[in-house]
Amino acid sequence: RLQRALKLDPRNVDASTLMAVLHERIKRPEKAETYYRKAVELAPENGEVNNNLGAFLCGQGKTQDAITWFLKALDDPFYQSPESALANAGVCSIKAGNQAEGESYFRRVLELKPTHAVALFELARLSYLANDDLRARAFLQRLEAVTPAGPIMLDLGQRIETRIGDTEAAKRYGERLHTQFPDYVPDPSLDQVKQP
Repeated sequence: RLQRALKLDPRNVDASTLMAVLHERIKRPEKAETYYRKAVELAPENGEVNNNLGAFLCGQGKTQDAITWFLKALDDPFYQSPESALANAGVCSIKAGNQAEGESYFRRVLELKPTHAVALFELARLSYLANDDLRARAFLQRLEAVTPAGPIMLDLGQRIETRIGDTEAAKRYGERLHTQFPDYVPDPSLDQVKQP
């Protein structure tokens, strides 16, 4: 059906995007990239289309190229969710090993949407990894105010409170973690603590 739509209208951005998603899901990354790039070629100013290509490229490990597309998405004055492109740029920067750049993107996200869960979590995690436990606690508390706590949030909360020395708070996080998520395996991204 999608191929028929593309034959009838080869300039159909939505059909190209859907074909890209389909090929991505069935593990055909070369075809997926071709269709994502075709969608961008058809609608080069469309923020969502640029963000989609960036997200795909980041998932393929092409982080610098991906960030270029996330930033291009921000040029679209009609793009409904620029915070998504910024958050994706932050995640991709972290994936590329550039924590400072990632933190900068996440802070920009919070300027646009102060309750953005991904940005709040990543800033809490980055603060924890930098041994800035009070800042990590503040970001985690803001996150808990906007979304139900998942296991990695509870794990991070327990670690933060343990390092701060609030044994009661650490105990509460630990109890919630073990009660609500008994099969949780600690996330290795929380173990990469920088030494002061």
